[in-house]
Amino acid sequence: MKTTSPEVDAKPVSISARYVAMGIVNPNFDTSETKIMKAIYQSFLPPQTRDLLELVLDRWPVDIALQFQLFVGKVIVVIIGLVYRLLTGKKREASAENFHVPLRKRLIYDSVIKGITHDSVKQVIILGSGFDVLCLQLAKKYPDVLFVEVDHPNMIVTKKKAVGEIYELFDGVSPANHVFLDVDFRSQSVEEQLKNKVQEWKSNKKSMAISEGVWMYLTKEEIRASLRDFKRISSPGSKIVFHYHLKSVIMSSVSPVVRYLMKLIAAESFKYMPETDSEIEELVSFEGFDVEIGEPYNCYNRYIHGQNFEKHMKKYETDLSHFFGVATSIEKKEN
Repeated sequence: MKTTSPEVDAKPVSISARYVAMGIVNPNFDTSETKIMKAIYQSFLPPQTRDLLELVLDRWPVDIALQFQLFVGKVIVVIIGLVYRLLTGKKREASAENFHVPLRKRLIYDSVIKGITHDSVKQVIILGSGFDVLCLQLAKKYPDVLFVEVDHPNMIVTKKKAVGEIYELFDGVSPANHVFLDVDFRSQSVEEQLKNKVQEWKSNKKSMAISEGVWMYLTKEEIRASLRDFKRISSPGSKIVFHYHLKSVIMSSVSPVVRYLMKLIAAESFKYMPETDSEIEELVSFEGFDVEIGEPYNCYNRYIHGQNFEKHMKKYETDLSHFFGVATSIEKKEN
């Protein structure tokens, strides 16, 4: 188990997390089908996601260095679009990656509600919650369920303040079942911080963990360790909803230039991308989980197939079918 550090170094907010949040509020499509693509994007988002996220961003402190990095990223994206148009005579098409964010938000939202209403889930923990508004959406709707947001201390302090102001804006009351937990992942574990700071969390209750946009930044062993940690803090039958990137999808939908910029500007690079669905399934099941990948977590079949806009999305079917799964704990917790 990791040891607790008495002091936490300043760690800036993830640039990619901020960029994703801004993209939800104002989707950036400079394509031949900009209007319809924006409409499709917004239709995938769960209720109130855009409005609540805009309120969070409006209450976020101004960070000049971060704003400059975001500005540079936007300028480079615009330049790439202009160069493409000059070379080809047409605007770029949207890529499958443009729709991963709203689809994963929708699938997580639906999965959590199903877990609460049909599977008796009493605790929901968001690992690396960032700007996510899921707990803000659901805490008051399900007052008997504990919602815990986990992130780095510098992120959590600001997020807690922003969310508190939003609750105050609505009715002045922050629900007791919406809790924020700071964890410096470099020196602390979620398990020990829950034990020390969130007395309401009970390891004998059925729980659900959300791991969105996290595993690709971890090594295989770090993913395994997180799975073992979750088993120790939850009862058998608890679930992890996880998001992953197949290497083939990233290589086909995210250009080498964009991947390089992520590493250069955001100082964030992918550490693990499975080659196949079966690879990630084997990794997770090895730790004592029953893994479901594919139906009913195929986002294309679930949210696009049969819709009147499917003709605009058909070319993304393969890439939008393989990036989500749910793992259910099937063994006794470790001692």
